[in-house]
Amino acid sequence: PSRAARPQPSPYDVLGVSAHDPEGLVTAVYKAKVKFLHPDVPTGDAQRFMAVQQAYEQIMEERGHGNQRQ
Repeated sequence: PSRAARPQPSPYDVLGVSAHDPEGLVTAVYKAKVKFLHPDVPTGDAQRFMAVQQAYEQIMEERGHGNQRQ
């Protein structure tokens, strides 16, 4: 039986923030998540780490920051 593809969560859902949250909060949440999920730490999860990175980059692009990194 074929399984229907799950819709991808929004980048805001991946980070656990709202589209209305200020940029400083979005960045703080991003930094905390990547620190916790980094593959080199015991709590690491490479797949979730990459998803969080991609979500943050997408949010920053939507907000007009292009490829700038902090």
